[in-house]
Amino acid sequence: MSEGRFLWLAYAGFLLNGVGTVLLGPLLPKLESLWGLNDSQGGALLAAQFLGMTLGTIFVLRQRHRAMAVGAACSAVGTLAMAALVHSGERGNLVEALACAALLLGGVGLGQAITALNLGVGADPDGRASRLSFGNAMWSVGAIVAPIAVSLALRQQVLWQGLAGLAFVFLLIWPWALPVHMQAEDDVTGESRERLAGLLWITFAVLMLLYGGSEACVSGWVTTFARRAGGAGLLVSPLSTSAFWFGVAGGRMGAAVVLRRWPDREALLLLASGSAIASLGLVFGQSMAQISAWAFLSGVMLGPAFAVIVAATLNRGASVRQAGLVLASCGFGATLMPLLLGVVSERTASLREALGLPGVCLLGMLLLVFLFVQNPKRADKSLPGGHRTG
Repeated sequence: MSEGRFLWLAYAGFLLNGVGTVLLGPLLPKLESLWGLNDSQGGALLAAQFLGMTLGTIFVLRQRHRAMAVGAACSAVGTLAMAALVHSGERGNLVEALACAALLLGGVGLGQAITALNLGVGADPDGRASRLSFGNAMWSVGAIVAPIAVSLALRQQVLWQGLAGLAFVFLLIWPWALPVHMQAEDDVTGESRERLAGLLWITFAVLMLLYGGSEACVSGWVTTFARRAGGAGLLVSPLSTSAFWFGVAGGRMGAAVVLRRWPDREALLLLASGSAIASLGLVFGQSMAQISAWAFLSGVMLGPAFAVIVAATLNRGASVRQAGLVLASCGFGATLMPLLLGVVSERTASLREALGLPGVCLLGMLLLVFLFVQNPKRADKSLPGGHRTG
């Protein structure tokens, strides 16, 4: 098979990863109803998936084609297990525990696959930026498609069959989604970098943790919020998640043009303040239309922040290990914050109040940038073409 066809399989892999990563949020109201779960238990489901993705990213196999194969197998088994649990219609603590285990395993697969895809597609310096940009755009397309697919599956009452079909597609695409010359074992090459000062490194790690947690909270809970506070039906409410991911995709494309020559400190201040306002506005949404509009604006402002944080970290001379741990902190935030939001919602009996958590996190980001981040004296501050793995 030609390299061009392999690359198109890789782009399909990015799209599938976007679908698999975002799918749980739109499914959450149905799963809570089907299994009799409260918000704290629903938050545990989200946390299990994101924890798996974090572990898959941190412990990705060195040989990328093996990482893809392991990712495909783990994702397929986890998704099939979820399909079986949905089909069974059983309730109770055992079902919740099995669902968490399935989501943890599936998350490990998603983390392995997206890391291998980014490393593989970006391995060749010739045309690297354009390939990665297109791959990450395809991830956003998958994130947009997932809530629409959930709505259609619920409408046609084929939810468990759809999950089983997705598992089959994982096995069909991912093991073959890297060109042969990109399957070789990684070489640890490249220029050595000066280590980032401890306080600044911690600052960027916390920024990434708050970013990941905020994004996961909005994407994971906005469907449930639209159903409860906005009065949207079970078939329509997942479209609020699509609105958020439309905003993320549009924000990333727009930032590549608008913020290209902005210093990273000013870009971070703009994005953190804008996303905080939009996230807090979401709390006051009263209808499906209002909630979807605020979710879209949250995505527009929040989406580009990942690339700006990565650029700011590298511009200040982070070592490879430091940069990797900053990226991993994004996954930890995405694991912890949705779980915390579910607990707060359960304790306060108000999902609306609990959804103030992302806004508080983003205000924390704004304060950290204002106090601790200064523009470097010399650096290329333009945005990279990258996107968060997961």
